[in-house]
Parts: sequence; structure tokens; C-alpha cells
Amino acid sequence: MGIFSRERKITRYSKRLVIATLFVFFGSIGFAVDVSIDPNPVAQNSRFVLSFTFENFQGEFFDYTAPESDAFEVLGAPEFSYFSSDDVDVVKMNLKLSCRALKVGINILPPFSFETSLGSFKSEQLVLKVGRYSRGDIIVPQSAVWGYSFDSLFVGEARPVYIGLENLLEVPLVDNLVVENPYKAILSETTNFGLIERRQIGEYTLLNLPLVSYMLTPTSAGDMVLPRFRMSADGETVSGDSVKIQIKPIPKEIELTGAIGSFSYSYSVDNNRVYSDGRISILLTVSGEGNLNFLQIPEPVVEGFLFVDKIETMDIVPSRKGYTGSKSVRYVYVPDDVSQGAIVVPSFVWLSPSDSYSTKTQAGKKFVIDIMNRQRGEIIASQQKTVYQPKGVEEVLHHRRLSLFRQRWALLLFLPGIIVFFVVFGCFLRKKIKGKKRVVASSTILMLCFLLIPGIFFGQVDDIEEELTLPAISDIEDIVEVDVVEETVIEEFNFEQEFLDNLELGLSAYERGDFKESCGFFQKGLDYEPDNSFLAFNLSLASFQMGDVAQSIYFARYAIRKDPGRQEFVVFLHELEREYNLGNQLGSNVVLDPDIFLILLIVLSNIFLLLVSIWILKRNNWLVVVGVMLFLLVVGSGSGFFITKSNVDDWMEICKESSSLLNIPKSDSREIINLPAGTAVKVLGEAGSYLLVDTGYGLQGWINRTDLIR
Repeated sequence: MGIFSRERKITRYSKRLVIATLFVFFGSIGFAVDVSIDPNPVAQNSRFVLSFTFENFQGEFFDYTAPESDAFEVLGAPEFSYFSSDDVDVVKMNLKLSCRALKVGINILPPFSFETSLGSFKSEQLVLKVGRYSRGDIIVPQSAVWGYSFDSLFVGEARPVYIGLENLLEVPLVDNLVVENPYKAILSETTNFGLIERRQIGEYTLLNLPLVSYMLTPTSAGDMVLPRFRMSADGETVSGDSVKIQIKPIPKEIELTGAIGSFSYSYSVDNNRVYSDGRISILLTVSGEGNLNFLQIPEPVVEGFLFVDKIETMDIVPSRKGYTGSKSVRYVYVPDDVSQGAIVVPSFVWLSPSDSYSTKTQAGKKFVIDIMNRQRGEIIASQQKTVYQPKGVEEVLHHRRLSLFRQRWALLLFLPGIIVFFVVFGCFLRKKIKGKKRVVASSTILMLCFLLIPGIFFGQVDDIEEELTLPAISDIEDIVEVDVVEETVIEEFNFEQEFLDNLELGLSAYERGDFKESCGFFQKGLDYEPDNSFLAFNLSLASFQMGDVAQSIYFARYAIRKDPGRQEFVVFLHELEREYNLGNQLGSNVVLDPDIFLILLIVLSNIFLLLVSIWILKRNNWLVVVGVMLFLLVVGSGSGFFITKSNVDDWMEICKESSSLLNIPKSDSREIINLPAGTAVKVLGEAGSYLLVDTGYGLQGWINRTDLIR
């Protein structure tokens, strides 16, 4: 009865199309919708049909609103059919829409809005798979995209971006990712910030998979393009399109720093006074989260100082808002010829994205520095106090051991294993070789090899003067008689007693406060025993009390060189260099005593040769395993020995007093920096009266050899 009237009413409102999707019901709407896509998947530029079936539809359909989508387009008018029953007021409406697939990939159709006499509602999303024909099958490729969470950036603003695959039905095997270089931006690969996202749409579970994360930092204003890229996913090439992003110029308020983020600013001077031959440094630190990789810390303004060095350090890790951590700059200066100087720290300004990109400022500060004069040899009571005391007679005598690695007789300790090996190997050959002549020949060869070993070890022995430095003739001519006939002969000189006398006199002078005389006696004692590190330490302490910083540092390093494993010497040297504002010194390069590795090398080598000898007699497999392990330990011990020995022998020279580091080896050359007394340098070469040296500032230059303690 009312079938045709209802059809005419629907015809009146059918000039607009309902795009097929799964509906979400609101309010008291009491009908159900069944949605289908045929076919799915569909080839690109091919047609497919969206079919909607409205069950139990009680009311009138008025209007709909279709969303914009680049995945498909509608072709022609919709087809519909409408059914009802005479006995009940229940109807079924079916709408069909002919469409063309446009975008390749797995597309998510957006929701549509509908108006009916029962109210309004929106559809759910629907999955449409669009592919290309390949050998008669439709292949739906992966969809690769750039992922980011911003619309625009400022120049220098750091933000994470990532390359990922979206709308996946399963996780593919990805490799061979190639990204083109960006233009007007820095793209640094970082750890993965993206998370795998799962979405349930109808019967499909879709995945968004981030692959590689980058930190993006634009370097100039205008349109910046994230480049195209390509990769291999499950053996198929997948390409991603470029993305254009608007980059805004840096505001004038932060042109000096270029800082964008949430930061805190701190600064500190290592001392409020400095000697005229010393140096001073100021540390500026910016910490927080933002573009720490890009921002600049303003340089201080100085009065009465000359710039020496700038040391920049960063401790940052990527985060979701740039980089988190800190960035520091240390400026090093030396005093000019004035009595007072100043260091003015400028303010630090930045943009805060968390506060709608408002400007934040943290004020700087002015430091006034007193510059004091100090002459070489001057005693300053307030500066010469130390908790360290010179070593007594018993300690020095007890510590008279010579460094094992410096003694040639230490090589004899390798002989036990060598002797055992050759004896066993000789017996083994005697059993294997037949004939007296061969036995004699093999025995002769073994004997010659055995005799060559001491020659190899001791063939380059120098004169005994290298092992023991005799005191100068002028120092002992009052004690001994010198008869010059054809050569100088020193007779009846008691070295032991002379050493003890100088040690006791030096300690006595130290207790009286006569540090200059104490240095003289300790120096004579060190001439007798140049390897006694305790005596060198005493000489360093006496030089410190005398006010001779260069000599004190020289003999502190001398003591460390002779006894690298004594931590007391190292601590004293560090405190001494810090006391005299020598913060950029070359290291002593000594961590472990070479004797440790030499003893290990001797013990392990003898055990290894013993095992080899046993293996020759008894061919057991476990001996091979143990022998290989011991051989590796021998190699490791030998490597450690040669490394630590080279560090000990890598000796530093010390500046006697304030010295000029020159650009070329000429007296009228331009001065690079002024090196204060006590500065450690490493000699790299020489030219006439000048030496090419390396400094702790990372600078190389020429210095007059007379300015160094060598």
C-alpha cells in the first residue's frame, strides 16, 4: 500500500549520495546498518561498489555530508531499493554507490554525517585496499610516510621526526633504507621516538610502524623539504614522498643565542684572584630541554685579561622536545699588565615553547678579579702550607728498590723456562734423529741458540754511567783527592755514607725552615740514587716551600715517573697544579706501574714454556687448551708492559718561569700565549736554540730551550 509513496519520498532526497561505511549509532536510533565493499582489494583507477543495507529503518532520511578524501571518488548517482511489510511498520533500505579507487595502499575511509527524522549520526571508518595488477594478481604496496607532530618550526628549533610504515596488516621485513640529504636543515639519526600503534577498524587490525628516527634542526627560514626516501619491504621497493614544512625566522630577541626550549643558565669563576703569571677560567652552562645542539652561549666581556682558549662540551641525549642535558663553554684567560680585571657574563635569552613561545631571560653577572704579582723564588706563607711531610731516613732507605723494568738483569728471570724448553726439546730430537752426525749437528745448533739468548738480551749494554750518575767533581773535591795522571781516578769515596749524610742534612734543614739549603742536600742525594722516588718527592716538597713552583712540579712528576703506582705523588701533583692555577696541564700519562705487567709476563712466560715442554713429552689435549690460554695471557701482559713503559718514558719538560710560546723559532716571532712557571710541555722537535712543544691547551709552538727544566 504505502510502498510507492515511501519510494517517491526517498526519491525526493536521493540527489545526494550516501558513501558506504559502517555507522555509529547515537541516541534512540533503532536501526542497524550492514556495509560492504565489492571488490576489496581493488586495482587503482578501477571501480568498486559500496553497499549499505539499513535494517529496521523507521523514519525518513533527510540529508548526508560526505567528507573529503583522496582515496576514491564517486561515479554517477546512487542506486537504492526500499522494502516494507503490510502487517508491521518495519522497512529495509539498500543504497549502492559506484566509486573509483585513486590512492594506492591501505586507505581508511573517513566518517560521514547523516540527518534523519530520528536524529543525526556519523559513520565509522572503513578499510579500502587499493593495489596494482602484477601477473594477474592485485598487489597492495606498503605506505611509507614521514611522521612528525608540528606544522611549522623556527630556525634552529630541534624536533624529532621519523620514517614509518602506516596502516599495516602485518609487520614486514625492512632493509636498504635510503634517505636523500635535506636542504636547509640538519637531519641527525637518533634513537626511536615512535611507538607501534594498533587500531581496530572493523575486521582489520592496522599497525603504524616507525622505522628510523631523526632529530630535525632547520638552518634557514622559508620552505624546508623533508626529502624523498625509499626502502625495501618484504623484497619490494617502497618509496615515500617529500614533505614541505614552513620554517619561521629567529625572533630578534634571541638572535644572539638562538635558544628555543626550557633552560636554566649558570656561571662560575674558578677563583676571584689570580697571579700575574697564572690564568683564570670561567664556566658557562646551559641545561634543560630544547635545541642544545644549536644554541650559542654568549661570550663574556673581559677587562684586563687576554683570551687563551675556549673549551666547549656537551652532554645531551635526544628527547621529544629536542635534546635534554647540558651544554658548557669554558673560557680561559691570562692577566694583562694591570692590577685588577673584570669578567662580565652577559644575559641569556631564549624562547619557551611551553609558554606559547614567549621570551625568557636570565641575567648575567660581573666578576671583579684581583691580579697579584709574584716573583720567582718568593715565599708566600699563606700559600706554602701543606699537609705533606718529607720522607724520613728509614722510609727513603727502605724504598731504595730500583724499578724492575729498568734493570737489565731482570731479563735473566726469563731463563728458567727457556732452559727447560731447550733441554726437553734437545732430548726429544736426540730420540727422533738417527746418526751421530745429525745428533751432533742438532746439539750444536741448540747450544748456539741458547748462547745467543744472553747476547740478544745483554748485547746492547751501555756504560755503567747510565746506571749510576756520579756526583760532579766540584761537589766532592773537598771530600776526596783527585789525582790526574792520564785520567781522573776517584779513590776511597764512600758513596753510601755520603748519601746518608746528604739525606740527614736535607731533612734537618727542612725542619729549620731553610728550604733552599734542604733542596741542595736532597739534590746531591738524588745524584747518588737517581731512581729513588721518595728522595725526589722530598725535593719537590722543599722546592714548594721555597716558592719555586716550576722545580716543585718537575720533581713531583719525576717521582711519579720513578714510582708510577704511588697515589700520594699523583694527588700532591694535582693539588700543586691546582694551587698555581695550572688547570690545562698535560697529563702524567702514568696509570699503572710497568713492573706489575713485567712480573706477570715473567711468571706466565715460564709457566707457558714449562707446559710446552710437558706437551712435547706427553701429548695431552688439555695441555693444548691451557697452553693457548696462557699464550693469550702472555701476549696481554706483554702489551700492557710496553704500553705502560712507553707512558713512563714519555717525559714532560717544565717551564722554569713565565715563557713565551712563539709561532716560529725566532726571538721576534709573534707570541701565541704566555706559559706560566710550572707549565708541562712535551718536546716534539728542535731548531737551533728553540724547541717545538705541545701544551695542555692543544696548542703547539716554539720555546727557548733555556726556559725549560730538562
